[in-house]
Amino acid sequence: MMTAQTIMKMTSWILLVYALTIVGGSRVYLGEDGGYRGIIVRIHPDVRESTCSQLLQNIQTVISESSSLLYKATAGRAWFGQVSIVIPALWTDTQCRAEVKYPAENVPYKGEDIAIVSEDPVFGSLPVTEQSQPCGQPGDRIRTAQHFFADLNRTAAVWGRPSRLLLKEWSKYRYGVFDDHGYPGDPLYPAYFLHRGDRVLPSGTTNAMVRGSWRFAGNGTANCDPRTGSVCLFKPEGRNEQVTCSLNFLPFLDSVDGWCGPDTLAGQPVSPTKHNVLCQGKSVLEVINAHADFQPQDNPASEAVIKMSPTVFNIVRQPPPEYVIVLETSSSMASVWKWVRKALQNLIRFELPDNSRVAIVTFNKETKVEQDLMILTNEVVRVRVADSIPDSPNKLSRLEDRCVNCGVQVAMDTVLKNREAGGHIILITQGDSRSLSRTDEANIANYESYYNVRISSVIVPLGSGNGRQPLPFYRRIADQSGGKFFAVDASRSGSIYLLSDLIVALRNIVGVDSTPVPATLHINKVDKLMNTTVSRGTFFLDAALGRDTKFGVFVEDDEDHGIKAIQLTDQLKNKTYGPYPKMSSDFDIVNFKTINFRVGDQLPFQEVGVQWTYEITWFPGTRKTANVVMVTSKQKNPDPSKRLQTSVWSSSVPPYAIYCKVTMGGLAVHNADVRLHVGAQTTVNTNISGQQNQSRSFSVLDDGVGDPDLQSGDGVYSLILPSSALTSSATLQQLQIVVTDNAGGAYTATSGPPLIGQPRDLAIPVCCGARIPVAEARRKYLATFRHSLDLNLPVEVRQQAENNIVGVPGKIADLVVQRNGSEVHLKWTAVDGDRMAGGSISTAMYRVYFAADISELVLFSAEDYVDVSQQDIAGQPANLTLLTEDRTGYVYVGMRAGNPAGNFGRMSNLVLVDLGEPSVLPVPAPEPSATGGDWTLIGIILGVIFILVLCLFVLVLSIICGKRSKKLKGLKTKTKSSGVNVHIPSPSRSEATDVSYDSDHQLVPTMSKPPPVSHTSFANNITPTYWSASQLLTEHEQRTGTLGRKSSSNNNNNSSSLAAAVENKYGVYQQHNNNDVYNGYTITPLNSKTSHYGDYGLHHLHGGDYGVIAGNYTTYVGPSSQDIDYGTVVMPRNVEEFQHLDYGIVSDADYGSDMVEEGLEEEEVAGNRSTTTGQQQAVNISDVSSSTLPMFNPSLRGSLISLNSAKKKNITQV
Repeated sequence: MMTAQTIMKMTSWILLVYALTIVGGSRVYLGEDGGYRGIIVRIHPDVRESTCSQLLQNIQTVISESSSLLYKATAGRAWFGQVSIVIPALWTDTQCRAEVKYPAENVPYKGEDIAIVSEDPVFGSLPVTEQSQPCGQPGDRIRTAQHFFADLNRTAAVWGRPSRLLLKEWSKYRYGVFDDHGYPGDPLYPAYFLHRGDRVLPSGTTNAMVRGSWRFAGNGTANCDPRTGSVCLFKPEGRNEQVTCSLNFLPFLDSVDGWCGPDTLAGQPVSPTKHNVLCQGKSVLEVINAHADFQPQDNPASEAVIKMSPTVFNIVRQPPPEYVIVLETSSSMASVWKWVRKALQNLIRFELPDNSRVAIVTFNKETKVEQDLMILTNEVVRVRVADSIPDSPNKLSRLEDRCVNCGVQVAMDTVLKNREAGGHIILITQGDSRSLSRTDEANIANYESYYNVRISSVIVPLGSGNGRQPLPFYRRIADQSGGKFFAVDASRSGSIYLLSDLIVALRNIVGVDSTPVPATLHINKVDKLMNTTVSRGTFFLDAALGRDTKFGVFVEDDEDHGIKAIQLTDQLKNKTYGPYPKMSSDFDIVNFKTINFRVGDQLPFQEVGVQWTYEITWFPGTRKTANVVMVTSKQKNPDPSKRLQTSVWSSSVPPYAIYCKVTMGGLAVHNADVRLHVGAQTTVNTNISGQQNQSRSFSVLDDGVGDPDLQSGDGVYSLILPSSALTSSATLQQLQIVVTDNAGGAYTATSGPPLIGQPRDLAIPVCCGARIPVAEARRKYLATFRHSLDLNLPVEVRQQAENNIVGVPGKIADLVVQRNGSEVHLKWTAVDGDRMAGGSISTAMYRVYFAADISELVLFSAEDYVDVSQQDIAGQPANLTLLTEDRTGYVYVGMRAGNPAGNFGRMSNLVLVDLGEPSVLPVPAPEPSATGGDWTLIGIILGVIFILVLCLFVLVLSIICGKRSKKLKGLKTKTKSSGVNVHIPSPSRSEATDVSYDSDHQLVPTMSKPPPVSHTSFANNITPTYWSASQLLTEHEQRTGTLGRKSSSNNNNNSSSLAAAVENKYGVYQQHNNNDVYNGYTITPLNSKTSHYGDYGLHHLHGGDYGVIAGNYTTYVGPSSQDIDYGTVVMPRNVEEFQHLDYGIVSDADYGSDMVEEGLEEEEVAGNRSTTTGQQQAVNISDVSSSTLPMFNPSLRGSLISLNSAKKKNITQV
């Protein structure tokens, strides 16, 4: 039987022996003066270079404005102190209209806090914060398309002032808060909710009622009722000066200048916004105030108002990397020197691209510059630089003394002096506790912080026992500086395995600078025994690769390598290449044997995206030898948009989760198959044709449930680390993330307009909450790929296993509730009973909640719940039936899964269900007297007779008045009107009438029974319609000829009307709204026959018709409350000039006297209008369209919804 010790790792592009790091890569810090410093705004190379000058100017304008807003919102505790704007390396000063240099010392430039990309097919020009971690944890970055900054007028027309929008995203990125509103049709974060069964309110956090209306998502027309199943959008309209928070809901309102806190929200319902659900009811301001930036021990100025200074901007060019290899040459390194030197020879001679800059510094007790910075321009230079490394262990120091700090100091003060930008120090050392003192660590950290260099480390631990383990500092400084940390296994110091590990580590270290190095597709470590004659393996070749593909074997002796022949087979075509009996000597310098293809041979690897197998036959040997099969390949197309990338990180707080981001050209990859493999490292021989080591795999999901994955479709796949993956011993478990194309199912979104078009006059984003949908027509399916990333968990993560932390169940996200008589049927998909068990523990019980007030479920304070013991297997359908008992009316139902330990998971999606009207118990009548029944009957008869007589009297009176009116028509007398008196009889009121404010004005008609609702989730149903008093008066004037009316043929020309340009000190700024402006007066049509939004499915931010006049893009200022009057609209003196406007046609409707009286009270405030001879009467016109009334926020007791009626009222002018 042929045996071999084998470790097979298949990957496409990159094999990462990855040191999993804690998220927190941003270097932004809050200074003692309250200024944030180290903010990096990075412009990506795919952005048009011609926009450079405009971008640089507008970025500074917007951030400066945002700084002032931040200062005010944080009560003088924070502002933007210093910002670095990094442009691509190849952009010219001519296009940027400025001399842009490489960053100087103490100017940060690595990483990115705000990324500016060419386009965003999902969100268009809307900036978004990429967030992967839970509430209170920082985001990954802010991303926005170039149009957001390049065209500020258009941005303001669509979204409102850009500075406010940027501040909203900063709060999400820095403080870990979320959007404080809902999304139309979203099952977890709905756009509306029903408050206590009788009021439909928009999901959003404010301190006061918000006036507005509900619009159909499809065409923007009014009268949308979410309860009917329609997808409705809430549009703020009219005067809303009373609203001052929250910036994460309504940043486009000028009156909004901060975030809502507990004091401003007292007594108001907690709506199911994304922030409230993920932060379990904590307000945005609560989370922000709890951030470390505003704790006294971290911010001395946290409790004092500080003085804000102008933001300092540093515009710099991305520098090229400059590699300084700092190499230990103490006597301890002699046993591994051969392989260390060959790994560096391979990097310098064969893998670094042309024109790379490299220097070499060696250190032991002393430090020496072996090679100053040299540009690798040709093969001769490469050889000379590589040969500057000491070629023999005999040339190393005779002492074990080593001074790592000395090596770094020489690299900085001598090699990189005055050219630190782009510096990347690569340390190769034993890295044990004797290598650095605390003072040395502080010195190296200061170099990194001040000069912004990267510091990566390859640790070669030699020996065993205390003090021989790598210092944690090396990993920490690599994470802080944006470098990489690798600790290779030197237990077999004389083995070729060490060489392959070093080569892979160095390859990935230089790759962090976006250096185009070969991708490692496959590694197979084989111990060839004396009787081993054949070794076999399999690897994949991605569709994006295929250039300069190399298949070879690292051997201990490049002369006596023992390889008899190599045969390759394309599994897809079942075609065999070889066997090839001759090996090449091209890479003998690094002991790498490749196939020597003869002239005229058909070469393999011409087809990509296929699976390959290989078979190596060996000559019989006299000793055991180590060999490593390795396959590498380069990207076929160097275009960055064709590059598939994967990255992994972990959460910073328990329960620890891992996150894997998969992108293609920066776009999220949907529907990839991502798995975590957990298995013991190979420590015994395995049969090549037999079994592999047993391991378990866990799915890493992009489901957007919020536990832990926050959004489906963002390219981030998440998993709570299972307990079987956590062990305090770093050598017992091998963790590996494997990413594949899911059998051809993985895809990205194609270029084009936003996937979900933003309605033209709506500034509240409609995309996206729990999920980013991609229509089939916009999907680009990816070819075959396979990535593999090896994980080495930090110590603090592994210690979680020792603490015996008991996990909690997962979150139910697909709850469906249906009522059947006196029973309620619940259906859902069962979840893990313990998220840390990876699906091995079933759910043991459930807690079902009922609440008329949704706030009780969001806050976990509902007291009406039922505990049910029931075991369900994770991933399987589950159901439950409960009795409604005495519960009636509209209630929300939620569910939490529980486990035997008594731990419950997060609240499920909340479902609105109608449990029916309450039963009315008959009131027992008193015993009648002997004659009581007769008197009752007599009273009823007399009452009927009285009503009939009264009706007859009214009829006669009407006839008499009608005859008198005809007589008066013949009289031709001149009269003067002193005003308009309107009287509409008030209908009788129900005792159940809801009231608005603290008056008795009935703003919402009482409905005996709300419309039927869907019981599958929130996102369905509301809204009615009223006419204000102003509208009634206007219609009356039109009927009597006092006010001109627009002809019906022109009714369709008012959609998407544009406000006139508003002059300001910055230049021309176009505000996009529904009003016409003439001579300083704002005219709002009462009833537009066409949609203000246009076609919702066709008008997009990219490629759509914005209807925005191009302004002066070099300057910008946002609208102010003085620029546009959103309230009472006044007609100019000459009304005939506005006869083209349609002010609405009075329809048959029951207005209600209270509505008109309230409207008249508002008109009295504006001033009495009277008519005089030769002049038209001035009329007050409502600021809301005829189909809508203001929609108020839950902070007041009434909520206006539109409702149509069938009655008609007469208006009489005296």
